[in-house]
Amino acid sequence: MSPLRQYLVILAAGLWLGGFTFYATVVVPTGAEILGGSTEQGFITRVVTWYLNLIAAGALAVLLWNVLATRGKLLAATWLAMAGAQVALFVLHPRLDAMLDPATHGVADEFHILHEVYLWIAAVQWGLGLAHVWLVLAAWRNAANPASVAHRAFCQRTVPEVAQVSGARVAEGRPERNNT
Repeated sequence: MSPLRQYLVILAAGLWLGGFTFYATVVVPTGAEILGGSTEQGFITRVVTWYLNLIAAGALAVLLWNVLATRGKLLAATWLAMAGAQVALFVLHPRLDAMLDPATHGVADEFHILHEVYLWIAAVQWGLGLAHVWLVLAAWRNAANPASVAHRAFCQRTVPEVAQVSGARVAEGRPERNNT
């Protein structure tokens, strides 16, 4: 397990998910309050979300490195879902941007429905990101604890393999253990 990879995964996930969380929970409501409404705040958000999407893409690249090194199926599944969501966000962002007129602060009627879709995709991606970080930490913990890996390998054996191991233990004069 590479300490550099772990360090970069922590930094990338922290920057992406932490930045997203701070922006959504602090900056957007504060901006709407100070600027006098969500429409005015939206003209700031249209620029900032482009950078958030770039940060997400960079973080996903680092997380992919970890997925490939770790080879966990759930890690791969959450990564694929996050990457798919990111593609959707990259596709929707310019469409939403085209529905805004910065000169007049005008907003096209279709904007609000598409914006709701964008927000839901971003929220689901954020939740997947949190789950992914939890899975990363679990994978690292298991890799650092060989006893848990050996126990898991033993538990995945078939019944005949377990019987063979139990028989060998008795033949060697070691008592059988009940692992339940």
